Amino acid sequence: MEYRFNQYRLNPQKKLLYRDNELIEAEPRVVALLHLLLRRYPETVSRRELLETLWPRQEVSDWSLSQLIRRSRQLLDDDSRNPTYIKTMHGVGVRFLVDPVLTETPSPSSLPATDPAHRKRKRWLWGLPALLLLSLALFGWLKQQQRPALGNPLADLEGYPYTVALLPLENNSANPAYSWVELGLMDMLGQMLGESAGINTLDTNKVLAFLKNNPLPENLSDPHKLKKAFDSICPALGCQILLSARLDEVSDGAHLSYQLATAKGLHPLRVITANTVLEAGSGVAREITRWVDPARPWIVDTAVSYSADKAANRAYAMGSQELFNGEPKAAAQYLRIALGIDPEFLWAKVRLADALYRLNDLDTSQQLITRLLSTEDLPADIYFQTLRVRSNLLYAQGKLAESRNLSDQLLKLARASGDLIAQAAELMNIGTSYQASGDNDRALSYLLSAEQLYRQAKFRPGIGKVLFNIGNVHTGANNYRKAEPYYRQAELIFQQLGNRQLIAMVGFQQANLLKVTGRLEQARKKLETLIPVFEKLGDTEGAALAQVDMARIDILRGKTEAGIRYLENLLPVLREKELGYVEYQAHNYLAAAYLDKHQPSAAKTHIQTGTEFQATDPGIALLPARLAFEEQKYAKAREIALQVREKTGSAWKPEHQMLLEKIASASAQQTTGL
Repeated sequence: MEYRFNQYRLNPQKKLLYRDNELIEAEPRVVALLHLLLRRYPETVSRRELLETLWPRQEVSDWSLSQLIRRSRQLLDDDSRNPTYIKTMHGVGVRFLVDPVLTETPSPSSLPATDPAHRKRKRWLWGLPALLLLSLALFGWLKQQQRPALGNPLADLEGYPYTVALLPLENNSANPAYSWVELGLMDMLGQMLGESAGINTLDTNKVLAFLKNNPLPENLSDPHKLKKAFDSICPALGCQILLSARLDEVSDGAHLSYQLATAKGLHPLRVITANTVLEAGSGVAREITRWVDPARPWIVDTAVSYSADKAANRAYAMGSQELFNGEPKAAAQYLRIALGIDPEFLWAKVRLADALYRLNDLDTSQQLITRLLSTEDLPADIYFQTLRVRSNLLYAQGKLAESRNLSDQLLKLARASGDLIAQAAELMNIGTSYQASGDNDRALSYLLSAEQLYRQAKFRPGIGKVLFNIGNVHTGANNYRKAEPYYRQAELIFQQLGNRQLIAMVGFQQANLLKVTGRLEQARKKLETLIPVFEKLGDTEGAALAQVDMARIDILRGKTEAGIRYLENLLPVLREKELGYVEYQAHNYLAAAYLDKHQPSAAKTHIQTGTEFQATDPGIALLPARLAFEEQKYAKAREIALQVREKTGSAWKPEHQMLLEKIASASAQQTTGL
């Protein structure tokens, strides 16, 4: 039996799909999906049933199903935005839209010449001599296919799917309008190639971090130097193919030449000529896919996630380059231009959401993420990046448990893909979340695991960030001597990478160390110099934290009234910008200042309750005990203080013990009536 729908027919027994009686090359799982949907028409098949049917006894994610649906649509020339055949019912499942006609399988005589069964039947009608000749020819052809093609280093390349590392593009154009191609087009090419089932592309940041400490030789057009670059990069980063490309601007458009290197040698130099740089880049991606990916026909379709508008793609590439350079403000400007030209540009949306998160425009970033997650059949790589930004947003909003849960899901997906950097990033996110919740032991465990993976992957930006966060854990536990070397190591890495935003973050924590060790004047001066740096970078949260800490230092230096006024005026601004953690700190500092002035009613409005942020500093954690003491509720104050001592462990210092003893003495006197 066969299913017919419009110009297509599906033979489920032979797992064959035809369009206008021409056989279409289709992977078996695509045929199985279509068969299930056709058989169940007009019902909606749940995603759970699809996963269990198509991947029996296997643990796979929704991504795998989304990608399969996407490839099936491509095979049928279907549009996900206006589907003719396959429609995703959000929150329910998938259904087929065309009523199929069930017919008998055509007899052999009526099969088209392209049908394998027809060819098989006709072979037996030939005479013996013809059969022998055919056999010899076929044997020779098979032997030829088994030998590597001469001069083709990709023949018999082991380890499918292949991992490809892209080098920054060499820009030989004098046109300043093409200044973005080095990293922007590098990233776009990587994403285009990554659309293929048989190609994994290394993260752009990972390659750039490696090259920062292992500079490329000049003139990679020299085959010996390109092979040397491969021998340096791929064994270290775990790739099988290295791609080097060069842009030459000519009068009739753009020439993009590229060459592939593997352990077996070099692919011949190729040149793609097109009207624009982006068209040439797409041509390179298509051609490389044909060379590299045996699963090729149904995979690559960059139009799904990129824009059909050339100007939008160019603005996107420029924004991506700024984002990689650690300039989120400039990145957001370019990405907004891209979305102004093409509002449905998916990659531009997720990159903009990331840039806005880094700029602390959490509302707009959240809106973009919400719209992306409601997009039907969101491509897997965009979906992963969208969830990562959402996890960061949840953390910034103080929703630590939700952020951890999402990071845990991403960690499982990263482990399934074998991506060390993605695994390390999620381990670090979970660790910092536990640190913000006050669980230093768990935080340190996750961060040390992240450090190990980052070092294994030789990813220096990640190593720097995790060292910085380990320093934060030690600072939160008042282990300042342990914290300082971690900050120094992180600062050195960030200086080598030239990342101004991360250098400023380390500077802020170093100012904090000066503050807690009593060097208040030095701390205030350092914070004062950091505020314009954060503002120039567009880091609203960094600038706000520095302002709050400067007010705290003023209070500690005896300028209590000025510090209180400044913080009270700053609170509405922090609330409006949804800077949850900064607002939490400002409330703590105000509560402490009012308690120092013996004004419990004013302090009470600032004591933090119902927040997931937990103070690791006993001085902050003891604020509710101090409030109860001022209100002469000594038994309650003693109970809270004992709980804080138990929770903060080694961070508990003699001054905290003195406060506990003072509270305990007052409680005893109140109990005995003395």
